[in-house]
Amino acid sequence: MREDLAALEHDQWAHGTKHMLEVLAPVLELGFAIGPRFHPDVVRAEKSLERWWRQINTPYADLTEKEKSSDREWADKVLEITGKEGGPKE
Repeated sequence: MREDLAALEHDQWAHGTKHMLEVLAPVLELGFAIGPRFHPDVVRAEKSLERWWRQINTPYADLTEKEKSSDREWADKVLEITGKEGGPKE
């Protein structure tokens, strides 16, 4: 159940993040076009965007173990709320 929930968490994150990045893309592209290309914040933002797009387009099963661990953390929160049995707390 934990892995199923973690995969669902990844899908939810990917869906929301993809939408956000698509909405922000014009603003980000403008900022990259007029800003200093090698400023540390610009470099960090570009690397983050590359990583996020890769993760968005990667199924949960194909993520690295490190990447899966953050999804598992959220799955564990769901399991804790539901009493770790997949059902509502009594």
